[in-house]
Amino acid sequence: MKSNMVINLLIGAAVGFVGGYIVRKQLTKNEAYNESGNSYRTLLQEAQREIQTLKNRVSNLQNENESLINELKSLKIKIRNADDASDDQADRLMDLNRRIETLKREKEITEEKLQESKDLYTSAMQEIERLKSKM
Repeated sequence: MKSNMVINLLIGAAVGFVGGYIVRKQLTKNEAYNESGNSYRTLLQEAQREIQTLKNRVSNLQNENESLINELKSLKIKIRNADDASDDQADRLMDLNRRIETLKREKEITEEKLQESKDLYTSAMQEIERLKSKM
């Protein structure tokens, strides 16, 4: 009985092995090949790997693009702030120039008044001297 079981087991294993070999060979025969001799399954796997590589590259480029967009926005804000500061400085400079011109005019007026006062003083002193000489 044991020997029958062992024989049946060996026969079953041999039949399974031969059946598996036949099925695998049949699948290999049915697999399609292109002109260069590569199976379409291999080409499909290579294409899928390439697609995954491209997806990763696109994702990396999108991340890099977003980073550049954010940096560009930041630089635009800095430029706008610098431009505003520049405008403020230009306004301050114009105000200072106007103030300088106003002070120049005031100085000229003051110098004229000073000269008039000096002339009056000189005239008054001369009149005093003239009156002294008459006394």
